[in-house]
Amino acid sequence: MDAPTVPPPPGWHVFNGQLTPDGTVGGYLARGQEVRGFCDQRDCRRRFWIDFDGLIRRGFAGFPMVELKTLLKCHKPGGCALEVRDDAQGSGLTLTVLARHPQVRVKLRCTDCRWEKVIPPTQVIAHLQAAGTGGGDTLHVALKDKLSKPCSACGKRRWACEVLWPGPDGWKRRTGGRLHADGAVR
Repeated sequence: MDAPTVPPPPGWHVFNGQLTPDGTVGGYLARGQEVRGFCDQRDCRRRFWIDFDGLIRRGFAGFPMVELKTLLKCHKPGGCALEVRDDAQGSGLTLTVLARHPQVRVKLRCTDCRWEKVIPPTQVIAHLQAAGTGGGDTLHVALKDKLSKPCSACGKRRWACEVLWPGPDGWKRRTGGRLHADGAVR
């Protein structure tokens, strides 16, 4: 079964088969991810939030947020103490949203021994519900903190989680095979 060419949700890109957040002003707005800043130095005490709508109206939709955050810092002698934080809302997609796309997979990888397993989001939801650590409303970026089982190969709990999004040619793996809907590589 070939993978459909379903585009990722607004505010997200597929890079090298993995779902990644769009790091532009337009991407942050599409995801609904707020950015706030504050400085607690005695002579500053600055607080702000970014008006994404205003920036987009002025033509900054494609401007990288990394550069915008740098531009917001002051030029105070001794350096700027401004802290810029991205809100958690909009930082990830829920497992229920990912499960709506039957070809999407979640890759769980142990960062110590490199053991990995690729499973559908519905199976991840079932595992979290059985363990009592989460469910369909769990964000994919918070998934590694919700996994309660240790790695079956090394026994450690150092997980990395990635969302694999199919491209027009389906799944291409390092082995050269294609990952099909049933999870088999042929």
